Amino acid sequence: MYFNLIPNHVQRMKHLGEARFLYGHILTLSNKLGYCYAPNDFLADIMECEVRSISRYITALQKAKLITVFYTKRNSRHIQPIDTMIGNKLLRNEKTQQLNDPLDPEVEQALDDFWKSLKVINNKKIK
Repeated sequence: MYFNLIPNHVQRMKHLGEARFLYGHILTLSNKLGYCYAPNDFLADIMECEVRSISRYITALQKAKLITVFYTKRNSRHIQPIDTMIGNKLLRNEKTQQLNDPLDPEVEQALDDFWKSLKVINNKKIK
């Protein structure tokens, strides 16, 4: 189980409708790599909607400049949100980082620490 955090600036964009919730999922799925590579059918399953709706939501998020979509040489899609989650901190990307650019060392260390802490929490038994 995971939680979605939707930034206030996105939550206030009422014209986006359900696309705001998709942004929360994309942001959560982008924690480790800085981008989400989930296909539309997976996103439709977790959003409990039609695959066509996901396509419309992604287009709406692109028009609102909340995400950038990249395609790799293998025609794989990567969705990069403008916001980045590091631990419990939400950072706004000032410039969109290209997928091949190395991460800032502080950001990379914060991400590593965050994922290590999640592994410790997930390995503990819940009583």
